[in-house]
Amino acid sequence: MAKRGLAEFIPQRPEQLTNEWLTATLGNGSARVTGFTTDAPGSGVGFSGITTKVTIEWDRDDDALPREIVAKFPTDSAHRGVTEGEGAYEREIWFYQGLGADMPLRIPRCHYAEMDPGPDLEKRRKSARLVNRMPAPIARFIARRVNKLIRPTKRRYVVLMEYIAGARVTPLDQTVPRDDIEAILRALARMHAAFWRDPRLSTDPATSYDTASQNYTFLRAGYDLWVDETFERTPALQDSHRRVMDWTQEHLPAVLERLNEPYTLLHGDARTDNMLFLDDGDLVMIDFGTTSSGPPAWDVGYALSAALEPGADARAQLDELTDVYHAALVAEGVTEYSRETLGNDIDVVLGFLGHRQVLTAMVMKGGYDTAGAGEETNIGDVWMRRIIDLLPPDQPTLEATDGSR
Repeated sequence: MAKRGLAEFIPQRPEQLTNEWLTATLGNGSARVTGFTTDAPGSGVGFSGITTKVTIEWDRDDDALPREIVAKFPTDSAHRGVTEGEGAYEREIWFYQGLGADMPLRIPRCHYAEMDPGPDLEKRRKSARLVNRMPAPIARFIARRVNKLIRPTKRRYVVLMEYIAGARVTPLDQTVPRDDIEAILRALARMHAAFWRDPRLSTDPATSYDTASQNYTFLRAGYDLWVDETFERTPALQDSHRRVMDWTQEHLPAVLERLNEPYTLLHGDARTDNMLFLDDGDLVMIDFGTTSSGPPAWDVGYALSAALEPGADARAQLDELTDVYHAALVAEGVTEYSRETLGNDIDVVLGFLGHRQVLTAMVMKGGYDTAGAGEETNIGDVWMRRIIDLLPPDQPTLEATDGSR
């Protein structure tokens, strides 16, 4: 359970950790930290934060005291302002302080979480409304310089959580085993069913941020700026893909409204490298900085867009795996969300992801160095290539379906 209450000292870098602070946050009142080392945790790619494994030495033997933890701090890169704008740091802390206690899946235990207070919900929503009324020329000006103009705050955040030893993870640039994909989908179905139409979705701070984006004005502006360049440097993109992505651009406010309909709790970033597999077959879900509420198609479409290899049979695999997820959801007791609605909503999600990738590929720089040769594979390029072959041949619909907002 995450501890609450504003602290005078909140470390923001691994080098700011001390024996005294770790003793105060992790100790049992009598044990004392006598030393520690820090290292990379061994999985994931950090666009939005600094993640460090901390190995701790105590002055006594006690199995209740953590020996290995993961410490998470905000990024020191140019992405921080954008990341804070999407609430990534506070959402994860809120999740562990609230809804995380009821997760039906294994997640890392949160030993400690702390942050400085920020603007309240109404103030954030007022700010978003003002931004979304911004004239298009100004929005395009800011979109070109988003990392320079959207400045980070001085708020401090830190999370100390359980280190999951011996976990296997598949980065986005590698082939994901079919069994792993199906396991992820069944885990998502369990989570979605556990929180289906939960009244807390409309009141919990962890779900107070929109699923897809807070500021559609910037998404539109970025698409206008870079869509032609994206198509020029991505030969696999065809006119049929452009029609779906242009449709998303034309209907973007309605698309976002559909993706924000509060069916259930969403992980929000259900990539394969946020799913840890253990030797006993257990799955551990990590990274809850994009927690929100919305239709389950968001997590399903997002997960499959990151996992399925591009190719002529990608859409057929998408359909097969959508069946797997839907059957699992029904088996968990959720029958109101039809297979037809799920499939249509996944197509809405895929169109949105393709549209958003035009902007994020220009803004969020970073990737994997899988070969260890010092050459990174750009995550945006890998992801766009996977999305392309999943895009629907026809435009989806935004008509009201199961339930109302």
